[in-house]
Amino acid sequence: MRSFAEIEKQFESRKVFLPNKKDYTRVYGYSGGKCLGSFDNEKQAHDNGAAAFETVFDKVSYDGHMTAYAEYQALLVDTFENELRAEYSHLNDATYKIIYSMSYERGHSYGYDSVASYMEDYAEMAQEIINANK
Repeated sequence: MRSFAEIEKQFESRKVFLPNKKDYTRVYGYSGGKCLGSFDNEKQAHDNGAAAFETVFDKVSYDGHMTAYAEYQALLVDTFENELRAEYSHLNDATYKIIYSMSYERGHSYGYDSVASYMEDYAEMAQEIINANK
């Protein structure tokens, strides 16, 4: 089973970073009824003589970036989950779902590699129980 970092490396050329709302926000500065231009923030506009400000957020572009980011993250997680399922293909679906749910609950806040580590422990325990009941 590959680590989550190895999976990320596989898709590195397609990486999409979490968008920052600041990158989609522009401040327009005005003085004497004239637009002085667009600025990164109100301080910058004020330093350039603006007496009034208008902040514009490009929601359409931001939402598009968020969608691309979510799709990239889903690709990573789907690849991880498919590889993990293949690793434990000897377990039936019901057993796998129980073990994965417990592993995810215990490990996801520490990352997917932690989920995989819990899977290994729980799958071993489940296999021992299955063997003991034969």
